[in-house]
Amino acid sequence: SSLVADYALANPSVAFSLDHDGSATLSTPGTDRTDALLGVYDRDTASRSTTVDASVDVGSSSVDVAGALAYPSVTRSTRDHVRVSVNGRPVRNDRLAASVREGYGRLLPDGREPVAAVDVSLPPDRVDPNVHPAKREVGLRDADA
Repeated sequence: SSLVADYALANPSVAFSLDHDGSATLSTPGTDRTDALLGVYDRDTASRSTTVDASVDVGSSSVDVAGALAYPSVTRSTRDHVRVSVNGRPVRNDRLAASVREGYGRLLPDGREPVAAVDVSLPPDRVDPNVHPAKREVGLRDADA
């Protein structure tokens, strides 16, 4: 279910549904990021969040960042609730996840982790999908740019 949740948060305009033993485990309507948070987490998390949509020019191309960030009052005890995707594909990238956490600064209580879903859109030539055999991890070319 974690993988389906990752995809639902990375692609909020797509409806997702997951049933287990006859009961709905997860369901998103395919409308927007807030509704995706509601389907994956709960009403409290969705209502206490904000969306982000930004673009920056890097050289001759642009980097777009879109996502949903729960308020600092909505936290979890583990880091696995910072979900990162690149070009709509959920991935593990420690630098991107750390950047999301750092964005919260000192607003988080000690020992607590944020709830966030962030998609970074990059030109395909800036992404190295061959870091991991399952393509779950990606490298970013010119990550310091």
